Amino acid sequence: MKQVPLPPALLAKAREYAAGERVPAVPRDAATVLLLRDGPDGPEVHVMVRHRGMAFAGGMLAFPGGGVEPTDRAELPADWPARLGAPPDVAAAVVGAALREVEEEAGVVLTLDDLGLWDAWTTPEFEPRRYRTWFFVARLPDGQEARELSTESTSVHWTSAAAALAKVESGEWSMLPPTYYSVRRLGTFGSVDEVLDVGRRASVAMFTPRLEGERLTPPEWAVALFGDDL
Repeated sequence: MKQVPLPPALLAKAREYAAGERVPAVPRDAATVLLLRDGPDGPEVHVMVRHRGMAFAGGMLAFPGGGVEPTDRAELPADWPARLGAPPDVAAAVVGAALREVEEEAGVVLTLDDLGLWDAWTTPEFEPRRYRTWFFVARLPDGQEARELSTESTSVHWTSAAAALAKVESGEWSMLPPTYYSVRRLGTFGSVDEVLDVGRRASVAMFTPRLEGERLTPPEWAVALFGDDL
């Protein structure tokens, strides 16, 4: 799927923000998890289709996740805040939110040892609801099953990257850019072990798309990985 220009009305609004004519909303910290299992065609990821009436990302495909709550906290190794690119208190809250959201939305109990780092995105300035979202990866633990527990979704699915992207191309599913790039990247791995090997050593840098012409810029890692095929 190639990038497409923003719709005219959204493009006009984005240009107003880029020109400093509007004040962007302050983003809220959030976390999301790519919950993985091995399938016949490589890693499969647990996804949900959000209700169309949702104020943020309505009708879009998403991973389990959500905003950080005041009580969210996890005890982290000393190197994790730097790997997350966040102050210690923010890092602890974000990881706590990741663990809580997966349990609340999919019924899966994870520990810190299950998590690897994947990516980090901030919603573009022109969106009225904005999030600073850290992306994690984790294998579905043995003996557990991902379920549909979220009131925010209409359905949940296990899907390979190729199958998900085919549904996007056909118009059956829609993805926001962070989800789309995450799924495309997932498709470059042959197994969950390969994904987690990278995620357990990774550090992430927060990326905010900016307007370039009529399109939003992709993250540098995607340009390096996919080149002109964006």
